[in-house]
Amino acid sequence: MEFAKRNSPWVVAVVLMLLIAVWVQNRPPSAEVVHPRRESLAELLTVSGQVHGVEESRLAPEVAGTVEKILVAEGEPVKAGQLVARLDTSKLQAQVEQARQKVKVASAQLEVASRPPLPSEFQEVRSEVERAEKVAQANLESARQKLLEAQRGPRDEQVRRAQAELKRLQADAEQKVRDETRQRELFQKGAISKQAYEQSSTLAEQAQAAEQQAEQQFLELKRGTRAEELAQAREAVRAAEAEVQAAGRTGEARLQQLREKPRPEDIRLAQAQLEDAKAGLQVAKQQLDQAQVKAPYDGVVGRRLLRAGDPAGPSAPILTFSSQPALEIRVEIDESERSRVEPDMKARVKASGYPEPFEATVRDTAAEIDSLKGTLEVRLVPDTVPEWLLPGQTVDVNIIVSPEGEKLLVPLTSVKLDGDGSKALVVVGGRVEEKEIKVSSPSRKGYLVLDGLTPEDLVVQYPQGFQDGQRVRTEDGSFP
Repeated sequence: MEFAKRNSPWVVAVVLMLLIAVWVQNRPPSAEVVHPRRESLAELLTVSGQVHGVEESRLAPEVAGTVEKILVAEGEPVKAGQLVARLDTSKLQAQVEQARQKVKVASAQLEVASRPPLPSEFQEVRSEVERAEKVAQANLESARQKLLEAQRGPRDEQVRRAQAELKRLQADAEQKVRDETRQRELFQKGAISKQAYEQSSTLAEQAQAAEQQAEQQFLELKRGTRAEELAQAREAVRAAEAEVQAAGRTGEARLQQLREKPRPEDIRLAQAQLEDAKAGLQVAKQQLDQAQVKAPYDGVVGRRLLRAGDPAGPSAPILTFSSQPALEIRVEIDESERSRVEPDMKARVKASGYPEPFEATVRDTAAEIDSLKGTLEVRLVPDTVPEWLLPGQTVDVNIIVSPEGEKLLVPLTSVKLDGDGSKALVVVGGRVEEKEIKVSSPSRKGYLVLDGLTPEDLVVQYPQGFQDGQRVRTEDGSFP
């Protein structure tokens, strides 16, 4: 008993320490909490964008060819219709000149077809007809003479001359053969050259051939005119008579054609040929013009895709080109933000290296969502285009989704992003509760709360490690 009295303070101290240890071990963990703060600000959607021309083109000739010259530099401003490049047009210019000559010829032919005949044309046709008739008449006379000779047959005098000529050629052939025999013997003995022998042999062959031809002529004369030869001669006379008649008819027809001029069908044909020639000239001129590349609108030259000497054509452009000062800014927003961005919304735009921002207005959105990236393109138009703004430039864009007013903010660290949604942990009755909330894009001040929280809620500033329903002790957090 006495021992207990002496040691009671120590016992009490040990018990108290044990009780404190148990309490410390079992008490809930501490969670830093903050109240959502009201603040006057605008709701912004911050995205990165790129400057483009409202109109953008890849300038190419309408015909294929070789680049002769590029007349503009990269970044150079040009006016609509200004020549920026051209192809080698030597062949096209030659085609234009050929087409012009065809037009001249067709015009002259139309003029001839449209006017009445000249007296000189009548005289020329009559002269040609007379010449043709004279030739036909001469052919007829010749045919008649040959028929007469065929009917009469060869004369005795002709037979005698042919016989005498045959005898002369026979004697000559015999002599040439003897000479050839003698020359062969001399050649075999080596007394003469081979050339001399071959020459005598050739003369002998020629003499024998002449003899055979003379013999054939003599036999034909002696035999007289054959029936088939007589028939051929008569047929030749009939053909010549028909030729004389045809020459007369042809001449009269040609004169009649002259009297009927100008004929409507000739004029129509000549007019059609002239129209075809003019159409060909127009096509040649168009092809020549299509070899010249012109700016389709006021703008600025982008990149030079080709050089002089390179092949170009409709599928091989020479330059990139953008409208200027008509520029636009294109940004991509997540498809979940689609309902929050509307035409005519204002935006603040800033470019790296240029301290002064400028204002822009949402013009429209793309007609479809990029299914691969899950984004939607939004196009904005600068209210005033700065002089330094160029196509291809990257800019930071803050779209004002709602104007400045009282908004509810929570720290960036307090929001848990879960797929397409957002969550926050709040402390109610000493326990953690998980709440679905809706927030806007983050800013440097925090998340702007659109739905799910009130200013009275106690929001866990650092929710990592806490579970829904867990008991906690609250400590005031810092929300600058």
